[in-house]
Amino acid sequence: MHLVRHSTARGVVLRQHACSPPCLQQQLGLLEGNYNGSGCRGRRMPPHAAAASPDIVQQLGSTTTATASPAQQQPVQEQKHQQQQQRQESGSFNWHRAWYPVAIVSQLHEARPTATQLLGMDMVIWRDGNGSWVVFEDRCPHRLAPLSEGRLEPATGHLMCSYHGWQFDSQGKCTSIPQIGEPAAHAAACSSKRTCAIAYPCQVAQGLLWVWPDAGSPELAAASPPALSSQYGAEGWTLLGGEWFARDLEYGFDTMMENLFDPSHIPFAHHGIMGSASRDKAQPLHITTTVDVTPTGGFQLSRGSAPFKTAAPTDTVNSFEPPVLNVSSQANTAKGTTMVLTFYGIPTAPGKSRVITAFFTNAKVPAFAAKMAAAVEWV
Repeated sequence: MHLVRHSTARGVVLRQHACSPPCLQQQLGLLEGNYNGSGCRGRRMPPHAAAASPDIVQQLGSTTTATASPAQQQPVQEQKHQQQQQRQESGSFNWHRAWYPVAIVSQLHEARPTATQLLGMDMVIWRDGNGSWVVFEDRCPHRLAPLSEGRLEPATGHLMCSYHGWQFDSQGKCTSIPQIGEPAAHAAACSSKRTCAIAYPCQVAQGLLWVWPDAGSPELAAASPPALSSQYGAEGWTLLGGEWFARDLEYGFDTMMENLFDPSHIPFAHHGIMGSASRDKAQPLHITTTVDVTPTGGFQLSRGSAPFKTAAPTDTVNSFEPPVLNVSSQANTAKGTTMVLTFYGIPTAPGKSRVITAFFTNAKVPAFAAKMAAAVEWV
């Protein structure tokens, strides 16, 4: 069992949920960090919540506001840092110190905040007055109201909480507390760390908004590149449909990733809608491991045929790069062309996930067809 936190205007609700076996985690040996897609280990909570009394976990279904003083927070932070170092030294993967694409930038609303989730953590995406995208924890430090229900203040370019009107700049610093009228007291309150929102490192790359879900390691985030597509924007490659595609799924990250590495579903699930895939052409697959599993390098699989009978031989290489990149490179040996299916599988919350997808080809595709979802017919 596990606890899932729901932020409300009154506090933090901890609810008990059941969890499923961590199938993919056990098979890959990659996920010995502090999250799995089924929620079998608790989500990483911010310091002020993590420092709450252990009695909370025994009060299933109760409501509590979990806070701690700065003095209490420091030992918790040090302990987490030591645990993270131990995991890294043992060769396991740290889920919170990695880049995740959480949204397609062109689909984000520039004039209002957007709620999202990552690793079971509630987040809010917003665009500041300088035109930069920002990602916060989705709760106001004052009364824990969701900041995603707030507004962007045109006069300041800051994010305003809808509950008491507190405002925050892109760094998370509180810039306005309407309830304090005396200037010196207002300045003192706004300069306190207790009034800061939690800001996560983020960046825009290849049309996607990427988030590093550990607010305490911005230097490491800056030195760690995200797992970008090798084909996006590269000469000779066409992005079919002209844009990324995103879909939220009602099952966990582990199940989703297992499905993405199971191409035998294609002639059935995509019958008549994906190239020449059809039920009557389904055939057995012979898959071999060409690069074995490592926590930081992922793994690679290969097969010498498609999951359905094709006119020309097809060599396919499937690669996984932690934490979320799945690339299927399909080479048509007769035509000398390659189609690359790129999937980012994002663990949003226990039992839920998001997939961001793009198909690329180095084949010559008619200009009008490159913008069509059915462009795969020309590959």
